[in-house]
Amino acid sequence: MPQTTTLPSTTSTTVLSVTTNPTTTAPQPPTTTVAPKLVEQVLDTPEAVKEAISQVDKEDPVEISHVLQSEAISELPVQDVKEFIQQVDFESFTEEESAGIMEVLSEAPDDVKETFEQEVNIFGDENFDSYVPTGSAIDVGQRRVLVAAGAAMTAVGATVQGASSSSGGSKGGRKVK
Repeated sequence: MPQTTTLPSTTSTTVLSVTTNPTTTAPQPPTTTVAPKLVEQVLDTPEAVKEAISQVDKEDPVEISHVLQSEAISELPVQDVKEFIQQVDFESFTEEESAGIMEVLSEAPDDVKETFEQEVNIFGDENFDSYVPTGSAIDVGQRRVLVAAGAAMTAVGATVQGASSSSGGSKGGRKVK
């Protein structure tokens, strides 16, 4: 008979150890260059003013004032200043906001003031009362009072003159020789 050999049973277990180095990267915010606020920019060259005009919020009186008070604005072509002024709705501002802008404009170079006066009816809205026009020593509000007082004096003078001429201008119809 053939001989049989029994082998002991063996079980082997192989453990594989896998080490991974997970690389997790936190999402990075997009890198953007944030420009300084318009009112923080130095507007000392015509180029800087022109750039500011293209960025200014036409409804923000602080930004508008910042551009208008720049000395370099007077170095821009009149057409550029005119277009800027035309884009701003000056009558939409509150009385306080307008007063701030008018103060800045009153101190602006004459060519800027003249352009403003050509584009905006400064006598058409009380928001312009604190503005001092080119060549004037008084503001629009004071001028308005003077014009009204002058008109009242003229009306009183006409009334007095009309009353005296209707109270008997001639002494009868006969000529005295």
